[in-house]
Amino acid sequence: MTTTTTRLPADPKTIAEMIPVRQAEMKARKTPRCPLKHGRMVARTLERQTYEVMWCGVWYDCADPRCSTSTTYPSRELAAYHGEAYFTGSGYEKWDGAAWQPITDEQAGREFDARKTERERREAEMRAAARKPRRRHAA
Repeated sequence: MTTTTTRLPADPKTIAEMIPVRQAEMKARKTPRCPLKHGRMVARTLERQTYEVMWCGVWYDCADPRCSTSTTYPSRELAAYHGEAYFTGSGYEKWDGAAWQPITDEQAGREFDARKTERERREAEMRAAARKPRRRHAA
């Protein structure tokens, strides 16, 4: 049996190494707004996050105490792991197995559209499976 392995970029090894990386990501991007129109979201305190949560990206929560909306900007590490385009704050890049390569907005858009189409197809299959009547067994 043959397996293909893609080399991933080196991850920060500790939370202390990851904090400055995530801080730089936070500065490079716009602060998201709550989709429920509560205004700008607030970045979660990095020092209180686990390595695993921080590895996934930069997390934001709605500032309204009555709202539980959260969102994340995926990390470079997560994008590389999934083979997805990563937005740097000024453009897109993609890990090719050896190095980060710049890609155009159009290339990234096609990737995101393909991912959305695949997700919608899977969701439609799940809805169709849920609607099928269940067979009753004879007693």
